[in-house]
Amino acid sequence: MGRRIYSAILVIIFITITAFQFNLNYESRQQPPSELWSKEVLVSKGEVGLYNYPKLVDYNNGYTIAHDDADKIKVVILDNMGNKLNEKVFDAENKSVKDVNLLTDGEYLYVNWIVHNNSIDNILNMKLDKNLNLVEKWITSDVSESNQIGENIMIIAYNNRIEVQDVKSKKVVSVNAPVPSKLSGTATKYGYMITYYVPYGAGIRDINGFFNFFVKDGVGSKPVNIMERPTSATELFLNTATACDDKNGYIIVERRNKENFSNNVIITFPIGSGPGDMSTAGEGREKEFQIQPTDQFIYSPGSISSGDEARFIIGYARKFGRTTRQFNLMDFSLKDGNVTKTAYATRTRQASNAPYSNGDMIVYSSLVKGNEYNIFIASQNEGFKQVNNGVRVEEVRLALVDMVLEILNAIFSMFTFGLRWLIPGFVLISLMSMFGYKLNLRGKRAIYIIICIIGTAFKLYSVHDYYYDIYFKQMPEFLRSVYVGIGISLLISVFSYLFGCNRYFSKLKIDEDAFPFICFALALLVDSLLTQLVFTPFVM
Repeated sequence: MGRRIYSAILVIIFITITAFQFNLNYESRQQPPSELWSKEVLVSKGEVGLYNYPKLVDYNNGYTIAHDDADKIKVVILDNMGNKLNEKVFDAENKSVKDVNLLTDGEYLYVNWIVHNNSIDNILNMKLDKNLNLVEKWITSDVSESNQIGENIMIIAYNNRIEVQDVKSKKVVSVNAPVPSKLSGTATKYGYMITYYVPYGAGIRDINGFFNFFVKDGVGSKPVNIMERPTSATELFLNTATACDDKNGYIIVERRNKENFSNNVIITFPIGSGPGDMSTAGEGREKEFQIQPTDQFIYSPGSISSGDEARFIIGYARKFGRTTRQFNLMDFSLKDGNVTKTAYATRTRQASNAPYSNGDMIVYSSLVKGNEYNIFIASQNEGFKQVNNGVRVEEVRLALVDMVLEILNAIFSMFTFGLRWLIPGFVLISLMSMFGYKLNLRGKRAIYIIICIIGTAFKLYSVHDYYYDIYFKQMPEFLRSVYVGIGISLLISVFSYLFGCNRYFSKLKIDEDAFPFICFALALLVDSLLTQLVFTPFVM
């Protein structure tokens, strides 16, 4: 066979390998996060505060979301499939915005946020109709924090108390609490449970740490100290999320230590045994929180309404696809302190942050750059999945990007791991180039073929020793057979070196002193590149 035939075969091998790798990348990219959650749907964009969670309510046969955008507040109305129907932007009246909340009584929307003016934090409140027209506006003065539970419960922290407002029933419950912070809560079968943190030195007799109380039928229970928990000078609490099963309550606390995020902690505490017992029944227990023993980084905790299990959603550093590392959201459940179920809820390339759940929907932000975020929603609803889980052009583009990066990684690995067989091959062909003039034509051909065989043997040994002894578990199913892997590697070597032999032997016909180095080097590099294209995408 001529040189063109061998070249065509090598091109076909290259196309086959890259097409196969592209197909694997595409299959990975086009999959939803899990069977439980749909693909992400972009519904808004904005310059969102790092620790500000967008909010979502089920309203007027669709959904409404609210989030900050620098010194603005965006409110967006969506239909049931996530299509934008209406949007209004409101002046936040301040560049420092935090704790954006969105509630509804079924008829009106209530949007509020905290702004900082003259050393005082105030809540700016707006009441909107179904067309996002302003109905009423007012200020709640001298607050420290706010949060919400579900669609109609608002929690406000003042200097010495916590106020729980139900915008639907118009009932307000006030509970004495010195300097409360880190508000979070959840619906329980006993009513609503609210948890908060009191820093050291702020409470009576310097009692600090985490507290909880319940609200049922418009009555609040007395706060109970779950556990004392001072912070150090280098430790800072960021966000908290609260959930409970039928026996215990759980608080996940996001921490930062010495300007870096550190492992989150989970506080577990018994809850009352029935509707008449709305206080904690014992001391809390704290431990570092991990979903898997190898977890290095989790962040942005949120809770999801559930039944007998405590259910959370949290930012999670994980491997995506074959080798990519992404920061996505994971939905998981706890029962008796043990993780019982897990399901990825997002799959964005940029870090997913600040999840807020309502019913079977979540809204979250995804970092673009700086403080610029995309705002996405996702759903567990089967109808929503059917509409939004189709093939997307962006997924094809990302699969192509992945393939190009894999080609570059293969080229790079040729000169790192590939040195195991490149160096012996170059040394042997260099020796032949130096002393081959002493050989006759037949001897030159024989030595050249022997060097090709030795180069192939070095490569096959290295592939077995490296990819199958060290990275066997990362190989896809069809490549886990060492015979398949070695067979593919051998096939690539055969056609690569036949290509080199054809070039060199053709030159010998014209010039018996033809230099063998370039022909061999070209075959060796082609062999290395094609081999690395088969294996490196699964390990780099």
